[in-house]
Amino acid sequence: MENLLCEYSDLDTTNVFLADFGFVNFFDDVGNECMDSLIGTPAYVAPEIIAKKPYSAAVDLYALGMMVCRMLCGEYPYDTREGMGATALQRPLEYTNNIWPTLSEHPRNMIRGLL
Repeated sequence: MENLLCEYSDLDTTNVFLADFGFVNFFDDVGNECMDSLIGTPAYVAPEIIAKKPYSAAVDLYALGMMVCRMLCGEYPYDTREGMGATALQRPLEYTNNIWPTLSEHPRNMIRGLL
């Protein structure tokens, strides 16, 4: 969450900005182009990047899912100390966090869909 900047205009308005593009890659998705470089912040890297498979902009949605899960549950769905990418390739997502059952169906479905 260190890369999210919030600006409060008033009590009802908050602008959120994404910062720090230290690991970034650009491509033209018009031709269904795929990338294959190993790049990204470890806890947010999609399994296809770790597996060194070609990937598209969909990996950004995975990163968003990891971020939302951490924001709502207070932790990642994987133990990132074990090497998140390897863990994500070896087993399906497990939602064992104590907060997960307290979330309504909509945020749970959104996180599952993103991941």
